[in-house]
Amino acid sequence: MQIDVTAESSRLPLVRRTLAVVLDGAGLDGDTATDLTLATDAIAELVVSCSAHTARLTCSVTTHVQCTDVLVVGYLADELPLPTDGFAWHLIEAITERVSVTTGDQGRVEVWCRKNHPRAA
Repeated sequence: MQIDVTAESSRLPLVRRTLAVVLDGAGLDGDTATDLTLATDAIAELVVSCSAHTARLTCSVTTHVQCTDVLVVGYLADELPLPTDGFAWHLIEAITERVSVTTGDQGRVEVWCRKNHPRAA
């Protein structure tokens, strides 16, 4: 699943609702789906808070047998750094197994995280 919107806080509820529907339909357990929704929402909010007004935000979710990967891509304004020292970032680190940030030209930022699926008993 991929959703592409204008990087505005008013678009975040659309991202959140779309993600929740997709994760629910993917057959993930409730805790995993909730964790992924929270992590993606927190990442998207961080990226939007530092984005240029006309920038785009892309959120991609790829579900595998043992894990789900989330990639949020945006463009930061005026070479602002993505804040990775606040509560939102600590939440992302706590509810995902791995998270990474990659930056590129013209303010491009990619935040990737992975959530493992619980093992069946």
